[in-house]
Amino acid sequence: MRRKFQFFLIALMFMVTQLPISAGAQVTDQYVLHASAARVEVGDRVTIVVKGEALTDLYAAEMQITYDEQLLEYTGYTSLLDNQAYVHEPKVQGNTIRLVFTLTGNKPGITGDKDLFAFTFRTKKVGTASISLNALMPIDSALNKTNGSIGSGTTVAVVNSNSGSPGSGSGSQPSGNPSSPSHSGTSVLHLDASPDARGALSIQAGANDLLDAGKHSTDETVTVRIKSGAEVKKIQLNLPAKQVQQLSSDSGKIKTLSVETDLAAVTISRDMLDNRTLSETSNLQLLIEKVDKQPLYEVNLLLDGSPITSFVPKSIQVEIPYALGLNEKPYQVVIHTITEDGKVKIVRNGQFDASTGTVQFQPDQLGRYMVSHAQVDFRDMTGYDWANEAVFGLAAREVVNGRSEGYFIPGGDVTRAEFVKMLMGLIDAEDSSATSTFTDVLSEDWSYRSIASAQKLGLVQGKDDGSFGSKDEISREDMAVFMYRALNAMKSGIAHSTLTPAKFRDQDQVSSYARDAVAAVQQAGLIEGVSEGYFDPKGKLTRAQAAAVIYRFYQALR
Repeated sequence: MRRKFQFFLIALMFMVTQLPISAGAQVTDQYVLHASAARVEVGDRVTIVVKGEALTDLYAAEMQITYDEQLLEYTGYTSLLDNQAYVHEPKVQGNTIRLVFTLTGNKPGITGDKDLFAFTFRTKKVGTASISLNALMPIDSALNKTNGSIGSGTTVAVVNSNSGSPGSGSGSQPSGNPSSPSHSGTSVLHLDASPDARGALSIQAGANDLLDAGKHSTDETVTVRIKSGAEVKKIQLNLPAKQVQQLSSDSGKIKTLSVETDLAAVTISRDMLDNRTLSETSNLQLLIEKVDKQPLYEVNLLLDGSPITSFVPKSIQVEIPYALGLNEKPYQVVIHTITEDGKVKIVRNGQFDASTGTVQFQPDQLGRYMVSHAQVDFRDMTGYDWANEAVFGLAAREVVNGRSEGYFIPGGDVTRAEFVKMLMGLIDAEDSSATSTFTDVLSEDWSYRSIASAQKLGLVQGKDDGSFGSKDEISREDMAVFMYRALNAMKSGIAHSTLTPAKFRDQDQVSSYARDAVAAVQQAGLIEGVSEGYFDPKGKLTRAQAAAVIYRFYQALR
C-alpha cells in the first residue's frame, strides 16, 4: 500500500506542477542523453541512454523525451535501475515519450552517476535525427521536488549503407518480386517489399547482389536487412541456395548469413549447406512468423520446399524481441520451444540481452518458440547475494531445484551425482539410450540418466573399484575436470586455447589428472580461489558455489 500511495502522490504532484525545471533554480544534479552510435544506417536500431550525473538523492522522476519522428521510430525501452524501481509504461504521443518511475520502500534515493533508462529507435530515412530531454521533474526520498539541469540533447546521423552523407532511400518493391540493395559495394543487403492484406511479406534476394555482398564483407558475415512495419506478421525470404553456399570474400569463405527483420533476427552458418546437394535453381527459404499477440514466434528453414530438420549444433542463432515487465529479472527470461505434439521444452541456452531487448538462443530444432519470465524464488538466500543471479537464473531454466518447497539450502553440500545432474541439464545432453557400468549407479536412481549420458560422452570416469562415487561430496578439482571435459565435448574454443599452468599457491596439491582442467577453467574465468591465491583442490563445494560455477559455464558458452 505504501508504494501505491507514494506513486499516486508523485503522479498527483506532476499533474499540478509545470514539468520544466526553472532556469533560476539552484542546479545540482544533471541529466544527459548518450547515443549508442553517432552514425547508423537506414533500418538500423539505435539506443539512447538517459544518464544521471552527480545525483544527490533521486527517488522518483517524471521525464519527457522528444525525438525526430520523421527519421526515427520508437521501438521500446529498458529500465537500467536493477529492478529497484516501479516504472510506469512510457506514454508515447506523437514525437514525445513521457515516463514516470519511483523507487519503493523506505530507502535513500540514487546518488552518483547512474544510467537510468535506455530507449531504442529504428531509423527510417536518411538525415540527422535529434533527440532531447526537454522536461524533467525529479523527487527526492522525502518526496520533495529537487533541482537539476538538463544537458544538451544528442543527434544521430542516419545514412545509406554506402554513403557518408544523406541521400535518398530506395523505393518499395512489390511483394514477391526480387529486391536489390539500395547501393552496391557493401556486405549489407537492404530489402524492401509491401505485405499483402493478411500481413504476409514475400521477398527475394538476388543471386548477384548476394555474391557481391560476400565480396565486400570484412567480418566473414553477410547481412540481409528486411524493412517492414508493425502490420507485417509473417516474412518469407527466398535465397539462392547455391550462391549462399558460394559466399566468399578476399579473406576467405563467409561463415554466417545474418537476416534482420522487425519480427526476429536469424543467423545461419553458411557451412550448413556444405554437405547438401544443390542445383543452380535450389531455393533456401527462411520463414519468420509472429503467431499471435503473445511473444510466440515460428521460425523455419526450408531447402527446395523441404524443412531442414537436422543441423550441427550452434549452426543457427535466433533473436526474438522481448520487453521486460515490471520487476522482471533479465536472468529469469527464458525461451521455450513447442513441439509438433504440443509439448513445451525449455531452451536452456537462451539469454536476454538488455542492450538489444532480445532473447538470443541457439535451437537444436526449428519451430515455434515462446518467451516468458519464470518467476522463481527461494526463502533462504539471504546472505548469498553473490549467488542470487546464478541460483535464480539456473532455477528458471530448470537446471537446479530446491531441496524442499521454497528452500534452496545454499550452504548444503554437493555430491558428485548432483553436480553431474546440473552440468548435463545445462548442456541439455541427457541421452535416453545411454547406459552406465558403474557399480553404484542403478537404473532406478534419479541421477541414472545424467551419469550414464556423461559416461557415454566421456565426461566422467569411475574409481578403481568400479564405482562412480555418486554420494561422495565432489572435490573442487573434480568439478574442474567435469567442466573441462564438457567444454571439450562441446568443441568449445575455451578448452582448446593455449594453456598455461594455473597460478594458485597450492598448485602442487592439484592431482596430476586435474592440472590441465584446473588451468583451462581458471583461464576461462569459470573458477576462482577460495582465498587469496589458494584453490583448495581437495576442498568441497556448497550448493551456492556449485550454482555460481555452473552459471559461469552457461555464460561462457554464449
